[in-house]
Amino acid sequence: MKTNNCNELPLTEVVPAPPDERPVKRLESSVQSEIGVGSTFKVYLPVASESHNAPAAPTVEPNPAPGGEETILVVEDETGLLELVRNILQGYHYHVLAASSGVEALQVWEEHHGRVDLLLTDMIMPGGITGNDLAAKLRKQKPGLKVIYTSGYSSELMGKDSGANNTSFLAKPYLPLQLAQAVRKCLDVSPESKPGRVLVPADAVPAPADALSTQPA
Repeated sequence: MKTNNCNELPLTEVVPAPPDERPVKRLESSVQSEIGVGSTFKVYLPVASESHNAPAAPTVEPNPAPGGEETILVVEDETGLLELVRNILQGYHYHVLAASSGVEALQVWEEHHGRVDLLLTDMIMPGGITGNDLAAKLRKQKPGLKVIYTSGYSSELMGKDSGANNTSFLAKPYLPLQLAQAVRKCLDVSPESKPGRVLVPADAVPAPADALSTQPA
């Protein structure tokens, strides 16, 4: 940058360094001043390498939930949530049977001759049969039946089943991925394993737009 006198605006000029000058690896500068001529300020900038673009940060994807071909009996008294859960699980290639009450679930069970691998049931339902009652009735016919209870209340509603094998609890509201993970985890538990409990406290997980939420049940 050169100036002829203090009353003129500086004129800035950017030029490449002469070939005989050594390349700089860091910022350098110098000043030359001559009376009646002006001042020259030289700033040397290191040449950027061609690979100056920083690599893109890897995208963190949520752990996918594997699906399966098992048969799941879903019992939920809220029609909208029942259909949504059925669609989600069918998207993971499960065979899904649906019922809106304990009484209807018993009928569906009989129609399919107990060919059910997992019972996913709400805890409190109309018709006089709770989730606990339903699981107890079905386990008399199939002791190894795996069960996931869902509710907006505490897992204490599970009662004596809270310590049972092949039994889990999934708190509402939950995300579709959490549902799929809970189902796969429960299905993969061996009969000799300790109870696997999938706890997603409703007050600890904000309910996003795509969460499956209902009134506590």
